[in-house]
Amino acid sequence: MTISANYEPIEYIGNGVARNFVPPFKFFDNEIVVTINGNITKAYEILNGTVIFNTAPADGAVIVFKRNVPLSQDVTFIEGENFPANDFEYSLDRLYMA
Repeated sequence: MTISANYEPIEYIGNGVARNFVPPFKFFDNEIVVTINGNITKAYEILNGTVIFNTAPADGAVIVFKRNVPLSQDVTFIEGENFPANDFEYSLDRLYMA
């Protein structure tokens, strides 16, 4: 997948009703930090790139989404094996997002 060079953390304002938010940048499910009014929250799930809060953030709450990509190499490539294109692309995406 193509990764945009124009990444910036995104900020939304809660309205007390909306629970679903779609950050406009690519991220992997476990590599995003979500804050509400400056406090990290884990009270959400992610489904197909949509962050779904357990409870709608309060009216006026400041919600921020930002990437948190670990600086590690998770994929091992073995010389002589068939080229694992999906693993290679995943690795490049993580490198670029970091």
